[in-house]
Amino acid sequence: MSKKVLVLSDIHVGSNVGPFFPEYADPNTGNAYTANTVQQYLYEQWIKMVDAVGAVDMVIVNGDTIDGCNPAEDGVGEITTSLMTQCEVAAKLLKMIDCNKFIFTAGSRYHIQDNINCDQLVCKFIDGQWINTNGFINIERIKLHARHFQPYSSVPYGRCTSQRKEAFILSSQGLKVDIYIRSHTHQYYYSGNSNDLTISTPCWKGLDDFMNRRSHEIPDNGYVVINVDDADYDWEPYIFNIPLQMYTPTLVIS
Repeated sequence: MSKKVLVLSDIHVGSNVGPFFPEYADPNTGNAYTANTVQQYLYEQWIKMVDAVGAVDMVIVNGDTIDGCNPAEDGVGEITTSLMTQCEVAAKLLKMIDCNKFIFTAGSRYHIQDNINCDQLVCKFIDGQWINTNGFINIERIKLHARHFQPYSSVPYGRCTSQRKEAFILSSQGLKVDIYIRSHTHQYYYSGNSNDLTISTPCWKGLDDFMNRRSHEIPDNGYVVINVDDADYDWEPYIFNIPLQMYTPTLVIS
């Protein structure tokens, strides 16, 4: 019987350029939040995703569910630095998906912390399964390996080389994997051969100040659906980009 798997990563709830409810009242503190233009746009895209994918057999949440406190910039760029609020909003967004099997990996310490691990806390909120930094996921006769981090090249045409190098090393060590799920780069790309496939997943975060200062590369936003039927599979990416005018200031000189 075929299985449909939704793969999400780098949702970064809490960021001023991450998805957030248009209006949200924190039940614990009573604080009220109103989403900005980018947050609301991403929320609308999230609703479209939920409707488009329908019921799925599994959701893999591959790290960085929340954005965290952004300590390097003293919390600038966050709608709230409350980790609990960010985790609760992330859980509510994920619960909108028609699925009863969620699997989580751990993202980067900068965003999710260690104690408590916020990815793990969101996982607990929705009764998901936690596989920590990486793990194997068997679906029918297809084996996936999920991990947030991946080898990365800042040169776009070198990224698939990094993917293939990792797959070759792991394969030469006897690791039999059909699909490697990798994230963290906020870019969608993939590579493979007759033995395996590596997918770098898109994200749900726009350009923040950190990225604007150092890169002109636009994040790939969206999600990936993997369909598994016994020993066969196919996958389809759903990619969109936030319109730049939503968060790029325009100087008007009269």
